[in-house]
Amino acid sequence: MSSEVVPGVHGVQLPESALVCTFPADTAARPGLLSLDDLVTFFHELGHLLHHILGSQGRWAGTNGLQVESDFIEAPSVMLGELARTRAVLSLVTRHHQTGQPMPNALIDKLAAATTFGRAQFVRGEILGLTTLALELHERRRDGLDAQTDATIARFTPFSLVSGSHRWASFDHLTAYGSTVYVYVEDAVIAADFLAQFDRERPLDGPAGARYRKAILEPGATGPAAASIRAFLGRGETLDAFKRWLGAVERKR
Repeated sequence: MSSEVVPGVHGVQLPESALVCTFPADTAARPGLLSLDDLVTFFHELGHLLHHILGSQGRWAGTNGLQVESDFIEAPSVMLGELARTRAVLSLVTRHHQTGQPMPNALIDKLAAATTFGRAQFVRGEILGLTTLALELHERRRDGLDAQTDATIARFTPFSLVSGSHRWASFDHLTAYGSTVYVYVEDAVIAADFLAQFDRERPLDGPAGARYRKAILEPGATGPAAASIRAFLGRGETLDAFKRWLGAVERKR
């Protein structure tokens, strides 16, 4: 998680933030190694940290990047998490722990193809299903947590939950976001639109990164998120990029 340590005030105090992560520890046999999910999680939380650091240079308290509207706060971090899956980033940040060689392009392509498998079903079942569950639980339904969870998840997935699995107990975002878990799918739509503005093969090059920093990260909460989105995209967000992401199929190069 990203944690705000010191708020920033322009010309007075530099912002400070910390990443608190739980990653595999070293063992006697080998060093602690990150999975792809670990790396994506790191970049996701780094997105929150950058939003705080870069968006905390305003004159007024309470306008840093982590104070934006709740239905926008995850967009920069979701975007950075998706950026971590690109060939440009993986080839830059990965090294074999024995040879020191970067991850081969062939393996990166396999990882990219694997992440597209079942993507739409994951969004439907794990994101839309749990989002709906969060809303229903806050409507104070009296069916019981297990029965309510099982019934709701069954509406969004062809797979049945194992009886007695208590899926709600591992729904950690329920306590953090309450009924507003929907922000993840909403911000995934915005994040896909953001990432589509970068060059697919060379996302770290070109002017998009500087425009993104200036329009999305640096303003923090000094204005409406919708204004920042429009400043970067030149329009409001659409579903087009998210639909392409849902239906993505990695082709052999």
